[in-house]
Amino acid sequence: MNSFVGPNNCGKSNLVRALKMALDPAYDFVAERDVPGQLLYAYPRTTLTFKIAPRSSPERTLLRYLHEYEESVVGVGNATYAANNELRLVVTYRGSRATGLVRQEYFAAKGVGDRRGDAALNERALRQFRKLVRFVSVESGQSIEMLLVGQFREILHSVLREELGEAYSNSEHARTAYAEHLQEGLLAPMREKILSLSKRLFPEVKGIALVPSVTSLEETLSNIRIRLEDSVETDLASKGTGVAGGVLIALLRYLSDASKQSIIFALEEPEAFLHPAAQQSLRDDLERLAEREDVTLLVTSHSPYIVSRSANAQVVALEKGIEDGVSRVVGSALGNAGHADVLSGLFVDSVVPELLDRYHSVPSDANMLLVVEGESDKRFIELAAASLGRSEDLSDLAIIACKGAHSVVAQSVLLRAEAPQAVIALFDSDQEGRSARDLMRKRFDFAKETVLEYRTFVNDQEDAESEWLFPASLMQRFVDDAGEELVLKSKSKRGGEYRYDFTPRGKQQFPAWLESNAKPSDYVRSASLIDELALRLSDARPPSPVAHAQGVAESQNGLRAGGRAVS
Repeated sequence: MNSFVGPNNCGKSNLVRALKMALDPAYDFVAERDVPGQLLYAYPRTTLTFKIAPRSSPERTLLRYLHEYEESVVGVGNATYAANNELRLVVTYRGSRATGLVRQEYFAAKGVGDRRGDAALNERALRQFRKLVRFVSVESGQSIEMLLVGQFREILHSVLREELGEAYSNSEHARTAYAEHLQEGLLAPMREKILSLSKRLFPEVKGIALVPSVTSLEETLSNIRIRLEDSVETDLASKGTGVAGGVLIALLRYLSDASKQSIIFALEEPEAFLHPAAQQSLRDDLERLAEREDVTLLVTSHSPYIVSRSANAQVVALEKGIEDGVSRVVGSALGNAGHADVLSGLFVDSVVPELLDRYHSVPSDANMLLVVEGESDKRFIELAAASLGRSEDLSDLAIIACKGAHSVVAQSVLLRAEAPQAVIALFDSDQEGRSARDLMRKRFDFAKETVLEYRTFVNDQEDAESEWLFPASLMQRFVDDAGEELVLKSKSKRGGEYRYDFTPRGKQQFPAWLESNAKPSDYVRSASLIDELALRLSDARPPSPVAHAQGVAESQNGLRAGGRAVS
């Protein structure tokens, strides 16, 4: 799920229009609208890059066609995009307003700029591409009635034929039989009477047919009325725009689940007219819409509640230049990263997106929050718990990664004020970590037991860091594999064992290397940290419903007994 955010008039709708221009061959091109107003001599051009997973025969056929086309440009045996399971589609309108602009679509070849190849091979690849990829665009506030016209109607019918082929065929037969029954049954007496009277006046008339207007199955499906029942049953058209938008998303969910083709959805402001809680529910539906690997979802929005917080999503901020009027990408972030920077254009005060980030960083089902200095600290604990079979022991723990020790202090103070869960912090035992530890305990009055240090779990050694939980032999294997000059900053002997200080690149690569190379025995030193976290977590968990009910019953029994004793 890709969310494009920004203030009004920053170019979000133009982005969707560029996709329409490229992916809808029937796009109604209007020069006054689609040629940049600042560059009237220019022509619009859209380039889209697709990654292809060659799992099916049609996909492999497309790659073969593309490779043959590219070789017609670059020469046989030279590198092509298709060889890397990639294609680049270019769509442009060339000419002038005076002579008319002509649509051109072709695939780019690797390393040759805008040079074209064999036209017949290009057309063959385009036909195969269109068999595999569908494009669905929904404008802001668009009704289902408007949507069920044109290309969307063709996609819906195609999906119905694929998913419900037998039922679709049976419905077509039933429609034909119904039309025949009208002709040969209900309308037959009228037909015979008219024929008899007509022959008396015009002997040359041999027959008359009364043909009822029974619309095709496609037209019938395009005129579906949707009625909703809450306290009363009413047409969807009578409901508010927000409700209609929700039903529309449900229809798109059906298309996504049932289609056997790749689909690209482009939705403009799906949150329009919905209150914040409904927007969050809609976001969950949109995330499920994009779960399939061959479904791409692009959403334009003004709302921070619509952007996905999933690790598989991204949010992109757009902005229009004041002087030149050109829309530009000014920032992007993964769904599970901080969004404060990319959402700042939606607010006057930058504090609001920062508050939203903190709110979304805390899972509602967590019973305790552990704030750590960096993403690697978080990954080490998660990997150790998984390798030692202890993940279930930490299932109610939310680990929040910060950017350094003093960031841990700020985040912990804010979470203590805002979150209902217990908050504990974990620091390196270096100078910065000790300074932050003292700040939490002395200035912000955090209890001693809520501030943990790595030295506690590494024989109480000064300067202990998270990497010290791993044996030196494992660290050396990583250095040898990744390249000492790239990942190792320094190496020194402490407490009878070598300790490793990694470069930023090493710190980033080490957790991923552990995932593939470490064994449970390499996480033995982490066991005491997990024991400590599990113990704290058990204290933070609310009592079980059975235990709680038993306690209430015992309390009530005590009160009643006391009452009898008093009386």
